[in-house]
Amino acid sequence: YISHFTFVFWYNVIKKKCLTQITVDINGRVGETVTIRCSFWPFITENVKYLCASPCTEDKHVIIKAGHEKIIRKDRIKLFNNGEVLSVTFTDLQKSDAGKYYCGVERVEDAYIEVNVNVKDGWFYDEHD
Repeated sequence: YISHFTFVFWYNVIKKKCLTQITVDINGRVGETVTIRCSFWPFITENVKYLCASPCTEDKHVIIKAGHEKIIRKDRIKLFNNGEVLSVTFTDLQKSDAGKYYCGVERVEDAYIEVNVNVKDGWFYDEHD
């Protein structure tokens, strides 16, 4: 016998763990173009996918959305939603782009992939080279 509370508690624990378990780290330098491939939704192909800023708890955190098979651009960010993969491209990377983002997919309970963008200053030289 499982009480309603126990079921809801474990459902939420499992659901949250599965939705935020994956983390992608991207490193780039100021001025570069970097592409993030969020590709952990093999069975969620027709849904709208999006990029949002942390904490990604409200619509105002959503930066850009793309429907299935769509390419959308906003400022220096481009999304391509090919169904199984959401590609997020930052062009002319800036220090202000550094931070935590989430790739998300719209469904009854949205699913997320955490993305950490790390940005270093421009090219450097090693005096020993």
